[in-house]
Amino acid sequence: MKILVADRVVATSHDFPTVNCTIDAEDMRYISSLLRNNYSNTILATIRETYANAVDANLENDFPVQAIDIKSPTTFDQTFFVRDYGTGLSRDQIFNLYSKFGKSTKRGSDLSIGGFGIGRFAPLSYKDSFTITSYHEGIKSIYSVYISEENDTKIDEIFCEPTLEANGICISVGVSSGDINKFNQEISSFFSNFEVQPHFLNLQVEIAKPEIVASGTNWQIRKSFNGYNHYSVGEQGIVMGGIYYPINPELVDFKIGEDYAWTKYLNKLVFIADIGSVSLHHSRETLEYNKTTKTYLKSRYQAFCKEFTDSIKNKIAQFDCLRDAMSYYKDISQTFPRNVFDQLQNQFVFKGYKIITWNFNRSSYEENDEMIRIPVYAKNYCVSGDRVAVAKCYTVGNDKDTYIVFHDLPDNTKVVPRVYELVKKYKNVVVVAHDQSIISSATLNGVDKFKEVNRFDLVKSGYCNLSELTPVKLPSTKKGSTSSYTANYFYKVESCYFRCSSVFAKEINDSSITKLYFPVSNGKPVNNYLHFHQEKNKLNSYFFSEVGKLFNVGIYAVSNNVAATVKFKNRADFVDIIKYIQDKWNACSDEVKSLILEYISCKNDGGYNIMDFVSMVGDIITYQQYDYKLKFCSENLKKAGALEFADFIKKWRNVLEILKINMSHDNETPVSICGKYLKQVTEEIYKNYPMLEIHADMYNSDRIKNEVKFKEYISFMNQQNSVDFSEI
Repeated sequence: MKILVADRVVATSHDFPTVNCTIDAEDMRYISSLLRNNYSNTILATIRETYANAVDANLENDFPVQAIDIKSPTTFDQTFFVRDYGTGLSRDQIFNLYSKFGKSTKRGSDLSIGGFGIGRFAPLSYKDSFTITSYHEGIKSIYSVYISEENDTKIDEIFCEPTLEANGICISVGVSSGDINKFNQEISSFFSNFEVQPHFLNLQVEIAKPEIVASGTNWQIRKSFNGYNHYSVGEQGIVMGGIYYPINPELVDFKIGEDYAWTKYLNKLVFIADIGSVSLHHSRETLEYNKTTKTYLKSRYQAFCKEFTDSIKNKIAQFDCLRDAMSYYKDISQTFPRNVFDQLQNQFVFKGYKIITWNFNRSSYEENDEMIRIPVYAKNYCVSGDRVAVAKCYTVGNDKDTYIVFHDLPDNTKVVPRVYELVKKYKNVVVVAHDQSIISSATLNGVDKFKEVNRFDLVKSGYCNLSELTPVKLPSTKKGSTSSYTANYFYKVESCYFRCSSVFAKEINDSSITKLYFPVSNGKPVNNYLHFHQEKNKLNSYFFSEVGKLFNVGIYAVSNNVAATVKFKNRADFVDIIKYIQDKWNACSDEVKSLILEYISCKNDGGYNIMDFVSMVGDIITYQQYDYKLKFCSENLKKAGALEFADFIKKWRNVLEILKINMSHDNETPVSICGKYLKQVTEEIYKNYPMLEIHADMYNSDRIKNEVKFKEYISFMNQQNSVDFSEI
């Protein structure tokens, strides 16, 4: 990689005595110590630098990247090695080129990844020694690279013999047993950005390719799995030669008013670039934000902004129906942060009509600087058991499951027989009718105004007039004599209320449908559920409602006069809520139970959590360990179909304990373990980075500026901790 050096013109008024600053040989040990230890993530540096050199060696010898061998460490063989098939190195090259800090043959070309001349010593930042095996013109030589007792960097040739093996270099590093999983995880993460993969040996984890949400000309927006504050600067990066480098948008110097400045808030925006497009810090962990880097990044942000906004316009232009354009508006608005989407609003123009929402407006319109109500009312028709349920509709939605019918018949027309066939096809059928009770109804027809305001002249499907629908004979709902329950003793829970209705009768008496219940008396929960009482027919929390959503079951408050009877207790379709949740927990394997509790240990209920500030603490090893554990638990719980259950347990753990639902495992409970690991790693971060303790008091004021300052502090502390100043 070409190392960019700024052109300088130095003018002097006289021929002053001059000397070039150099380093004496006896002082080199101190400088080499600084160069060896300039990495915040020593494991990643070992993988990145050894692989980058292997790629350069293979390409120089016209060998493909696929030929490089990468061996992952295992419990039985705790060695990481990278074997290339370049030309190898002679003893003279090892002693007179490889041994020189800062010496490089790659600075004349941007085809090579390397160029600084220090990356080959990166394994010494992790371990005090590593091994080079060189295969060169029929000679196999083994060298030990190590840090001497005097803190010098030395290379010893320890073995030499003839060989028939192909030319090349093998770098071998011993891995501590406690770091085996970290090495494998870093391998998985590092190689996720490479299109062409090397040959892996003993790979312990899958190379997880990033999930792409959107992409274009050398840019991607990747899916984010972490919580992200939409009003913070986004986590962004640039990939050069397959290697990912983080971008700090705050250091790009966006100017207020620049039409592309909003892009800095995008999370997981990644640029793909040629080697040498931007300058790198000599550690190659971060970018060097000089004029060249800033100019290049700004050009990329500008190109992305134009291409992305043009793609929105082009996409909308392809639609034939306003409803499709509104759905696309919804998709985009829910994909991007609010402060980013606000900048995109003006792009959503469909055939001259500016889209500002994904639902239809049934409330009001502006005329002569006055807001006037649209004189309509809407009702929603949907299937409920063997009946058609009718309810007021406050939002006329635009989605594939909603069909709109305009009432153009006399007010006494029976609607259900006409919409019955539609109700069987669509989840919701919304009937929009003229409302005579609204003042403006005297001067205009509400349905016509609704169509005008919402530009139904641009809508091609998903609606019709009531007069176009043929009434049908409705199926009989009469029941023969039965011993089934009436609905009078059953109250369905909706939100934090429970109500009685004959609409629920079919579900109540359908023994094939599982339902959960708790006993009530005179509108008040009793027995183990007394804790939930607020007032008659009202609960003091949304616990029951969330149980219903989680398990997709109906929740009923059942009169205790019924719930206590033998007849009701013998019904298998009604299950006591406590028993149901306890059975769900008991049905989990020990592995899933452990994962749930580990996951909960990474969470807390507080409004502030320093781990949420990824762009600030992302370079801290302790955070990376925490992030790995949280992702590991989340992904495996997701695979087991238990992630939502884990979130539910975490949120309602105290209530579950009050209900005496036993969720103990390995001497821990959700209450005892919640936030335990999070607290542990937070304390460790505060111990190593004491100034971060004041971040909690400052994060609400000038947050972005503070995060940049704290990140600089973290970087400084990482460099401090990586150097043994007692040896200098």
